[in-house]
Amino acid sequence: MDVRLPKGLFKRGKGYAVRVAVLTNYQPILGKKEIVRGLGTQDLAEALVLQKEVIAEILSSMSEGKTAPTVRATNKNRSAREGTTISETAHRWLAESDGVKNATKARYRQHLEALEANTGNVEVTQIIRT
Repeated sequence: MDVRLPKGLFKRGKGYAVRVAVLTNYQPILGKKEIVRGLGTQDLAEALVLQKEVIAEILSSMSEGKTAPTVRATNKNRSAREGTTISETAHRWLAESDGVKNATKARYRQHLEALEANTGNVEVTQIIRT
């Protein structure tokens, strides 16, 4: 029997988790497009009850802060790889990456520093794979 789950509730492993989309204005502040929280239960009925509580908690924590500032997009006319240096791209990726341990991020930053020293922090569009 296929049971459809409500929007935002999904099965992760044996348990349930809830996914909440972050408003566009808050994304630069939080560095995430969505927030995922495990509900700590394998029971669907309990997950349905906990879902409402967790979503309310997440939304209230977002709204407690000041109103998100309007972000001016500077790269609208550029392609995804144009006009961005290796450093900017890597730091943006590190900020947006979920599930990467802090120790691993620190090691990535060390590798990035060495790469910047060797390449001079060139534009991504100038990288040629050989």
